[in-house]
Amino acid sequence: MEDGILSPPGTPRDAGFTLVEVLFSLVLLGIALVGAQALMTERLVMDMGGMDRQSVATQLAADRLQTVQLDPVYTALETRYAGTETAIAGFPRFTRVTTFQHVQTVVPSHGTIDYERVTVTVTHPALRTAVALTKTVAAP
Repeated sequence: MEDGILSPPGTPRDAGFTLVEVLFSLVLLGIALVGAQALMTERLVMDMGGMDRQSVATQLAADRLQTVQLDPVYTALETRYAGTETAIAGFPRFTRVTTFQHVQTVVPSHGTIDYERVTVTVTHPALRTAVALTKTVAAP
């Protein structure tokens, strides 16, 4: 008889894994992969939600700046738009703060140039940092 082909009954064989051991290992590997995939999916959903809120905050700030810039009554900008909005229609829990900084610059060839530096800051409890956009608006 050749070694390893036919063994007498009761002789242990150390030639490899049994089918049950292989199947058990595959089941454990499958459970681990499904768990890892679930964690990655949850993280992706959280990141996408954060990016969505960041995008909404940026758009809310840009919309306010555009509204201020397109207002034809330059002298009334601060009284119309300065302040804090805590109830923005369609965007719960967002807060938008609009501030104005009046600036005058003297230019020898043109005299005094008067303009407003408008800053809009939008916050949300789930945002890590507030979104702030600034634009300079001058009289027409």
